[in-house]
Amino acid sequence: MLNIEVDGIKISYDKYGEGEPIVFLHAANLSKKEWKHQIPYFKNSHRVITMDFPGHGESDLPKEYSIEYFADVIVNVLEKLSIDSFIACGHSLGGMVSQTISIRYPQRVKKLILADSTFGVHPKSQKSLSRRIMRTTIKNLSIPVLAKFQCRNLGKYNYEVKEYTHEEVMKFTSNHNNYNKIWEATSKFYSKPYLKDIKVPTLIMVGKLNNVSHEQGQIFNHLIPNSKLVFIEKAGHMLNMDNYTQFNKVVEEFIQGY
Repeated sequence: MLNIEVDGIKISYDKYGEGEPIVFLHAANLSKKEWKHQIPYFKNSHRVITMDFPGHGESDLPKEYSIEYFADVIVNVLEKLSIDSFIACGHSLGGMVSQTISIRYPQRVKKLILADSTFGVHPKSQKSLSRRIMRTTIKNLSIPVLAKFQCRNLGKYNYEVKEYTHEEVMKFTSNHNNYNKIWEATSKFYSKPYLKDIKVPTLIMVGKLNNVSHEQGQIFNHLIPNSKLVFIEKAGHMLNMDNYTQFNKVVEEFIQGY
C-alpha cells in the first residue's frame, strides 16, 4: 500500500507492472480491493493503478463530497505519478468519476471503460424524488443493517462478493455520516446531457443479471458516439468479481482492438 498527499489529504493507492497506464476506480463504499482479479491479469502488459477514493478504504476523508471533487483528486494523484494520459476503467461510482474526468479533462483519457455504471437521474424527475426518500431511509438505518442489505443484494451470485462487501461496509461503523455523504454525492450526479461530449473509444459493460442497469447501458451506448455495449454473463452489479474471466477478456480485447 502506497500513499500520496493531494489537497492536504492522504490518498491510498497501489501500482503494478509497466506499460500503458490503466486506472481502475472502485464502487461507492467499497475500495481498491475490488480489483483483485484484474490486477494479476493486466499487470504483465500494463501499468496498473488502483486507488481508494477519499472517504473510502485507507484514504482520508474528503474536503468535499461530490463526483467532481473525486475526479479532481484522481487527476491530481495521476499528475503526481507523472501519468498524463491513461485508460480509465470505472465501476459504478468509479464510472461516474471516469465519465467526469473524460468530460472535464478530455486530453487525459485515452479509452474509457464503464462497468455497470450510471449517468444518474434528472434532478426534477420522479426517480430523483424516490432517491431522496431512499437517502432519508438510509440515514436512519445502522451500518450493520446496511452492510447486511448490501452484501445480500450484491453478493447473491457470488459468496466472495458477499463477504467482501460486508467487510467493506462495516468499516463505516465509526463514521456513519461519511457513508451518508457518499451516497448523497452519487444521488446528485447527472451526466446525461454531456455524454455526447465523450469522444474517446468507450466500452460499456453491464451485468446480464442486473436488470436495473440494462436501460442505462443502452442509453450510454446510444449517446456516447464511439462506444460499444457488452453484457457480462452470469454477473450482477459486481461484474468484475462475479465473472472476472469474461470481464477481463472483454476489457483486454477492447484495449487491443477497438
